[in-house]
Amino acid sequence: MENQNITNREIYELKKEAERQKQKQLEKKKTIKKWVMWGLGGSLVIALIGGSIWYIVTRPPIPASDIVSRNGFHWHP
Repeated sequence: MENQNITNREIYELKKEAERQKQKQLEKKKTIKKWVMWGLGGSLVIALIGGSIWYIVTRPPIPASDIVSRNGFHWHP
């Protein structure tokens, strides 16, 4: 095995490069997580809006006998 002479400066540079690589990986994970969260949030909003529209369109009509006031005026004796 050969004896490798590595200077302190080279050791420092190797450590800095390792830190930069680690930071890049963390940033990439954060970016992916951000996109996933936005996707899930957007999907939830679309599902809520779609469900609301579906409910409004498919609910049964109110029978005329259940309508108390047709003119907007309701009176109690």
